[in-house]
Amino acid sequence: MKAGSNLPGDRWYHLWPRVAHDPFFLAGAWTATGRSLAALAGALGTDEATAIRVGVCRAPRPGEDRAAWTARVSARFGLDAERVAGALVVLG
Repeated sequence: MKAGSNLPGDRWYHLWPRVAHDPFFLAGAWTATGRSLAALAGALGTDEATAIRVGVCRAPRPGEDRAAWTARVSARFGLDAERVAGALVVLG
């Protein structure tokens, strides 16, 4: 799915703009670094629809075990754990 297509079949697509500015969510933490939904999808090695679902997840808290967070998200969405961990690196 291309950003802005807002396909009616994807009930999650409308959530990205809502969470993209809230650092509680991964989407907000990600866009705070100046990166886009397309960039998150590329970093995760997935499509934008899945990246949106990941973006709606709570971002790792300071001091949280990022390996455990990565393992949960990777398992939940069927993503490569190294790619998820790599996406977190840009968050600092």
